[in-house]
Amino acid sequence: MKASRLIAFALVAVVLTLTLDAQDRRTSRRRSYPKSPHSHNTQEVRKALKPLADRHRTAVVGVFCADKRVAFGVVVDAKGGIVTKASELEGAIEVEVLGRKKRVAATLVGTDEPNDLALLKIEAKNLTPAKFRANNRVRMGSIVTTITQDPVPIAFGVMSVGRHPRKPRPLLGVQINKVSGGIRLMRITRRSAAADAGLRVGDVVVAIDGKRMEEDAEFRAAIVEHEYGEDMKLRVLRDGKKIEVIARLKKDADRHGPISSQERSRLWGPLSDVRLGFEEVIQHDTVLTPEQCGSPIVDLDGRVVGLNIARIGRFETVALTAKIVLASIKKIRSNIK
Repeated sequence: MKASRLIAFALVAVVLTLTLDAQDRRTSRRRSYPKSPHSHNTQEVRKALKPLADRHRTAVVGVFCADKRVAFGVVVDAKGGIVTKASELEGAIEVEVLGRKKRVAATLVGTDEPNDLALLKIEAKNLTPAKFRANNRVRMGSIVTTITQDPVPIAFGVMSVGRHPRKPRPLLGVQINKVSGGIRLMRITRRSAAADAGLRVGDVVVAIDGKRMEEDAEFRAAIVEHEYGEDMKLRVLRDGKKIEVIARLKKDADRHGPISSQERSRLWGPLSDVRLGFEEVIQHDTVLTPEQCGSPIVDLDGRVVGLNIARIGRFETVALTAKIVLASIKKIRSNIK
C-alpha cells in the first residue's frame, strides 16, 4: 500500500474517532467502538496501519527473564544480533522469535549504560533485521507507530518534543507513602541506592541524618540536600524494631526521575524504572507498559525511526532515535574487540 493511501486511511480513522469522542461528551450514549487507555488509539485506527506491522513484525522478538517477558527486542543482523532495553534484564535471558515454537537462550554481548541499551546474541540464522534510518528526521506532529509481533500495531502516537539529559541529582530509588510515625517505603527500585542498602518494602523511615521525618516533602528535601555518592543515614522501623541503615546515593538513581505518588501510579499504571538521561530521543504520546519497551517505532512511510526505551509519564513514551541506536551498537561491538 502506498504511503499516501496509508496516511489517508489513518487520518480518516482519527477524525472519525475524535468526532465520536465529541459526541460522547455531549451525550450519555455508550461508545460504539472498543475502549482503550488512549481514546484515539482504537482498533479501527490500528487496523488501518496494519501494513506497517506486516512489514516489520518479523524483526521484533520477545525478551524473557525468569519465564516472564520483560521487554521486546529488535533484530539488527541476520546472524542473531538483537537490541533491547538493558535495565530490565536480570538473570538468564531467552528470546522468542516469531514463527519459531521454542524460545532460544540469549547471550548478553554488552550494554550502553547511558542509553539503557543492550546488545544480545542468539544462535540463529536467516533472521530478518530491521533497517534503522539514521538520516531520517521525524518532525513534531508526525504520527509514529509501535510495532511488536502482533498482526496489527499495538499503538500509535503523535511525536511531541525531544528530551535532553538532566543534571544528575541524588535519588534514593523508592516510592513512599506518609503513615503515622514516619514515611513508609511502598516500592524499592531495582539496583537503586535503597536496594543496595538493604531497605525493604514496608520499612518506615522515621529519621534521616537525625532529622525526624513526618511529611513526604521533608523526606524528599532530605535527599536532595546530598550529592550523589554521599552516604545518608536512615533510622528505620522494621518489624517493631528500630535499625540504622546507611544508603550511598548513586548518580544513576537520577535516571528514575521523580517518584510518582501511590495514587498517580494507580491511575497511570507502571512507569519504566530508568526513564531519564538518554542522549537523544523521540517523545510521543503513546501509552505503553514498561515491558512493551524495546519495540521499534516506524513513521507512516514505513521507516524504522527509533526504539521505544521508556514510558516516562501518563501519556509520554520516549524512543531512542535510529541514529543513537546504530551508534550504540557500534560502540558496544567495538568495546568487545
